[in-house]
Amino acid sequence: MNEQSSLDPEIIQDFMSETGEHLSRIELDCLELENDPSNSELLNNLFRSFHTIKGLAGFVQENSIQDISHKTETLLDCFRKSGGHVNSTVVDLILKSADIIKYICKQLVKRENISITTSITEHMTNLSDWVTLLGNCEKTEPNRIRLGEVMLREGKLSEEELLSLLKKQKESGKNFLLGQLAVLEGKATPQQVVESSRKQEAMRGDLFKTDNAESSTMRVASEKVDNLVDMMGELLILQAVMEQEAKKRFTSDDIFMQNLVRNVRITKRLQDSAMSLRMISLKPLLQRAQRIGRDTAKVLEKQVNIVISGEETEADRNVTEKLAEPLMHLVRNCVGHGIENTQTRVVSGKPETGQIHIRAFTRRGHVYIEISDDGQGVDHDKIYKKAVEKKIIDSVKSYSREEILDLIFLPGFTTAKEVDSVSGRGVGLDVVKTEILKLGGKVEIKTEKNRGTAFILKLPVNLVVINGTVIVIDDNSYIIPTLSIRKIEKVYDSNWVTVNGQRRMVKQGKDLFSLIPIDKILELETCPENLIVVIEQDGKAAAIPVDEVKERRDIVVKSLNGEFRDLGYASGATILGDGRVSLILDIENLIRMGGEKSDDKGFGR
Repeated sequence: MNEQSSLDPEIIQDFMSETGEHLSRIELDCLELENDPSNSELLNNLFRSFHTIKGLAGFVQENSIQDISHKTETLLDCFRKSGGHVNSTVVDLILKSADIIKYICKQLVKRENISITTSITEHMTNLSDWVTLLGNCEKTEPNRIRLGEVMLREGKLSEEELLSLLKKQKESGKNFLLGQLAVLEGKATPQQVVESSRKQEAMRGDLFKTDNAESSTMRVASEKVDNLVDMMGELLILQAVMEQEAKKRFTSDDIFMQNLVRNVRITKRLQDSAMSLRMISLKPLLQRAQRIGRDTAKVLEKQVNIVISGEETEADRNVTEKLAEPLMHLVRNCVGHGIENTQTRVVSGKPETGQIHIRAFTRRGHVYIEISDDGQGVDHDKIYKKAVEKKIIDSVKSYSREEILDLIFLPGFTTAKEVDSVSGRGVGLDVVKTEILKLGGKVEIKTEKNRGTAFILKLPVNLVVINGTVIVIDDNSYIIPTLSIRKIEKVYDSNWVTVNGQRRMVKQGKDLFSLIPIDKILELETCPENLIVVIEQDGKAAAIPVDEVKERRDIVVKSLNGEFRDLGYASGATILGDGRVSLILDIENLIRMGGEKSDDKGFGR
């Protein structure tokens, strides 16, 4: 790699961003091509992606990326021209090219020189061998529109300047691209060359045509977006304080109050826009998981078909960035522990090829990612025996099915007999649960013997702002996420259901709800009696007795630190309009404390 000190950092950043997008597209197209080897459109897409990366690499003087991209596009061109079908070996070669380019890009970010390792040299040789085998299809592209022609048409180079640059390029033995020479000779700026190169791609005809000649998007540094979201959070808190004070001093028909209401609406729209800037598609994350699953199946010599859906689902960038590792472990677990080998599947009456489905969707303010397989399921008895053997649990005590299944998330716990490159050290699912809990999410397992297993990750859409309902219990304000509220009801003495003289449930019409012992949880002397808030989550519902329901509003979520982090009934905190701190109630834990009334039907998809 050449020295990078003379290059504009902005040009390098643009290169990294665009190359990353193309590499993600390459991985997805490769996985689809492996399932549909005759798809010429996928071949064309791959060819275009590597061709574009080669062009981009020229502007940052990264010759190794250019060489790898050129060799790979030549290989792809051979298949395009011959009409041959791509096999798994060729797909592996293409994916390895993408991996090597990704590795070089990481070194480029660190501003380190790249040493061409033996593996890279071997890969280049393999590509060359395949090209030779297919008849050496490397030829000059017909009707190619050259960069010099584009720059001449746009007035960025005069005819004399172009001829001079072409002469120098010829004298250099074509060691320099025309665009590089134009910048080195001071005839054009890097930005002008990049603009002309993009126009060149758009003018190539159908083979090189892009969806849009000019992009409708722009790149913004993530730090700027984070700062905007943080400032919007502070603005929402300040606005709540202003509203509180204004209500004390002005009537609703006062002009100040009317303007304040308008200000609230505008601020809400601004907050929605700011939050949307942090929302990114889960598509790259799911694609990466699909690739990991494919590679794992290849190592274990298992036939597995991995399907992804819900790629259009969006989540907060801070959430998606921390999901890569948990998702990797779950997919590898499904391939390694869930899917049986071919012989076992045939004996069991299953298709030879195992199925893994990775899907994402949103529901009631949360993002769900489900990784399911049609394998052998989690062996409840096997886990129990291994836990007893390791003295993790007491063989004398009885445990529920859920408690036994939850043991697989313990650090160091594994049922694998031998350590291999995929599993056996008990490192994996404990990482999954730890990371998901840090994000304020949860992991659920649904499994059935010989039918398969589903791991379901539930996460907040964003970690900053939620809509909450302010309730009052014993003169203290608490927040319930509004999406978790089924209804709010007045209750009378006839509604209470007592067990051994204690109120345990509340009856509302035909519904019977478990009562959350809020007085014990909050260590109160008395329990509210006249009003309940029915909360629900994942088909489970329970009732919280409250003194008052005040209002519904957007709140800025603050994480709990220190001793407050261990509060089982609170998931966060916020600052209300009166300046006081209010705890955000943890709905899942509260329902568990209330005894759980569940509509869940268990495993079955």
